[in-house]
Amino acid sequence: MEDRREIREGAGLEEARLNQDFIEFLRRWSTPILVVVALGAVGYAGYTRWKEHEHLKIDNAYAEYQRVAGVASPSPESLRRIADEYENIGAVSLMARLEAADVYLQSVRQGIRPGGQIDAQGAIAKPEDALSDQDKSTYLDQAQQLYSQVIDKARRTDAQILMVIGGTYGLAAVAECRGDFDAARKHYETVEALVKDTPYKAHATVAQERIKNLETLKQVPRLYAKSELPAEAVAPPSPFDPPVNPPQNPPAAPSSTAPAPAPAGPPIDQPGATPPQPAPNQTPPANPAPDQPAPTEPAPENPK
Repeated sequence: MEDRREIREGAGLEEARLNQDFIEFLRRWSTPILVVVALGAVGYAGYTRWKEHEHLKIDNAYAEYQRVAGVASPSPESLRRIADEYENIGAVSLMARLEAADVYLQSVRQGIRPGGQIDAQGAIAKPEDALSDQDKSTYLDQAQQLYSQVIDKARRTDAQILMVIGGTYGLAAVAECRGDFDAARKHYETVEALVKDTPYKAHATVAQERIKNLETLKQVPRLYAKSELPAEAVAPPSPFDPPVNPPQNPPAAPSSTAPAPAPAGPPIDQPGATPPQPAPNQTPPANPAPDQPAPTEPAPENPK
């Protein structure tokens, strides 16, 4: 069967016209399309670099926080600086403020400035590190301010409810240090309301136990400082403690070449011991008594 192809009149001219239209389209829009494509590529590359920079910034923020808060006695001023520097970087600012408030509160409880040392007897090593009543009041104000800032910022996100709970516990502790037990009770009740219908219901039990202990805290006796105690109430130093001023030049040990003293005999105070008797006088008297004849030597015998 023969293949039959119908040849339409003017088909070649129409195809040539379509090619010419495509060429004109490319001439008109190729440059703008290439510019848009290039801008999209540059924008994507910039977005990728920005995300890497943000991730690096977050890593640096957490590393800086760990470096400052990971010591035995962190500085609250350094923690507050980190909170201000990384204000909107994850939860670093909240963690730093919460840690700084805890440091202030712990200093008030111990009566010593942050970084102060306590010796083996439980006394403050340097008297200038002891907190006065005014210092304690100032530290409690700083702690309350930081706890409140954490609560206000963490409430904006449901995922940071633990920060809100921690800040509320801190406000209750500040109220207890000030003796305001009614305010402390309200803060614990706030914790119970926060954890209701949440996975953190165990904190409700903790808050209830602390509310029960408030009556006990009201009757806690005052802890007096060592300087406020009378002299007879201060415990004497332990014999195991090193001397305060050890002798600079200890006495020299006895020489091994010195003659050993003669034994003096058993002590008198021992049972059965008798005092030593004086030695008899071996010197004969110079002049014999007149009624006694002088001693004479025996005469020698005559030999036979």
